[in-house]
Amino acid sequence: MLNLEIPSVYGKIKQEQSGKYYLTGVTRTGCMPCMFGVHLEKEPNRFQRMAITHPKHYNGFIYKMGQGAVMDYIGVNYCPSNQLTLFNEEE
Repeated sequence: MLNLEIPSVYGKIKQEQSGKYYLTGVTRTGCMPCMFGVHLEKEPNRFQRMAITHPKHYNGFIYKMGQGAVMDYIGVNYCPSNQLTLFNEEE
């Protein structure tokens, strides 16, 4: 409506048959190194996506700040797989 550019991390804006709009990428962003709730996320989780989209940030958070060791301890997979996709299959 206002011709604003939507950042690519959100994907595309689509509409369900019911008329409800949704995003094909992430629905919200926050502080990149925040791990709050990552154990509840489906894969690819935010750190697996970050490894692809922002590899320098990922390496800094995971290895230099030690967040990888924390996620190892709580059993969260933060390593990207070879078949990682950033957006929903329907896009």
